[in-house]
Amino acid sequence: MMKLLWLISPVLFFVHEGKAQQLQQASDILTYTVREPKVEIDHPPLLLLLHGLGSNERDLIPLGEQLDDRFLIVYLRAPYTQRQGRYEWYDVTFTQDGPVGNDEQVKQSAELIKQFISALSRDYDFDSEKVYIGGFSQGGIMSYEVGLAPDTPVKGLVVLSGRMMDITKETIREHGIPPVEVFISHGAEDQVIDINYARVAWKLLEEDVRVSYLEYGGAHSVGQPALEALNKWLGHQ
Repeated sequence: MMKLLWLISPVLFFVHEGKAQQLQQASDILTYTVREPKVEIDHPPLLLLLHGLGSNERDLIPLGEQLDDRFLIVYLRAPYTQRQGRYEWYDVTFTQDGPVGNDEQVKQSAELIKQFISALSRDYDFDSEKVYIGGFSQGGIMSYEVGLAPDTPVKGLVVLSGRMMDITKETIREHGIPPVEVFISHGAEDQVIDINYARVAWKLLEEDVRVSYLEYGGAHSVGQPALEALNKWLGHQ
């Protein structure tokens, strides 16, 4: 039996089987930056934003500043370091047959994100029934991995110029697709992650969950059409 023992700010301890156990703070799990809601709201919805390969948690701040004012937005830094100031959610090897990701690092990063959400709830009073995860490029790939897990803590996911990895497809083949809402946008001229990846994911998901899908005339970036469509989608969440 577990019971509350004491609180010494800012660390929380529990007694379990006679031993004190320390609960991790969110900042112990992943580095992050926060945009508070821009309007007064009790229990705001939460949106986690995940950067792409070789970037950092500040990369998506300009995007986040333009999103729905009601949301508590948290920008996460990936756990693996490429070099100073540049991070990745998993290592990628580029081959003639396309990029090959490190599946174990994908799984480890996904678990860290889930742990982070749980820990963050002790620091911020967000609505636990309205947790969303989204990201650009590799961050979008991770959003599929977390958002489509059978134990996903999120209500919806946002994939901006991303793709679904084979290990994520294997998960949903084995466990099915959880009842999440999905937003997908992708530039038709994307030379980094081909538009067909987005189309395949859309077709795979649309029979089981509600998917908002947008193709626009852009490259590997978040274009204005994507921003406008995403804000409209968030407004209905």
